[in-house]
Amino acid sequence: MSKIQLPDPESAYGYTLRQVEAILGKDLMPAFRDHMVMRAHVLDGSDGEVFFPFDVLQFVERADLR
Repeated sequence: MSKIQLPDPESAYGYTLRQVEAILGKDLMPAFRDHMVMRAHVLDGSDGEVFFPFDVLQFVERADLR
């Protein structure tokens, strides 16, 4: 179990793009996009892109963001 605490996802499916940008900052978004290559995510109506919590947490752990 991870020691990193992320905010609750805004979507039923996970983290919206807006949330991911707030968690990571704009500078890390290209690296996050690279991390997401060949991984599934959801297009959820008005929320747009939504990323599964596991993938966001895994990226944060690997990037050592605390």
